[in-house]
Amino acid sequence: MFAITASLVLCGVLAEHSGRYLLMTAGGFAAALSDDALQVRTNTILQDMFPSEQRATLISMESFTFSMIMIVLSPLAGVLFSHW
Repeated sequence: MFAITASLVLCGVLAEHSGRYLLMTAGGFAAALSDDALQVRTNTILQDMFPSEQRATLISMESFTFSMIMIVLSPLAGVLFSHW
């Protein structure tokens, strides 16, 4: 699953830099769809590993961790792609 989604994200990112509007749009859609599919799959695996009493904490920590990482990565991605 990881290899498939990683290859689709890579193809999507490459398509986004093609300069053709329809291909760029399709590439962004494919990358987002693949990322979301991987997240749904990993969330399902994680939720099956924990009892229901701990799931709320797990989901809360996952959301918090994602937010903290994106606070750093979003500006860095903006700088990187503005110069690419």
